[in-house]
Amino acid sequence: MWGILGVFVHWKNVVLLRDVLVGLILVLCGANYYDALSGWTGVCLGVGGFLAEVILRVFRRVRKREVD
Repeated sequence: MWGILGVFVHWKNVVLLRDVLVGLILVLCGANYYDALSGWTGVCLGVGGFLAEVILRVFRRVRKREVD
């Protein structure tokens, strides 16, 4: 998938970025309307998207190394 400025972006990164952004919007809406369910859903989406990105990057780095 081609991203902004013609840079190739993997579809997993696009999905995880979308999850983090939707989580941020839900947190802000939950705080604005005093709705705990949407706020906590946003927190979980944001943290989950961030952790999934970190785990995928670590897995890619570990996988590139050859075993002696």
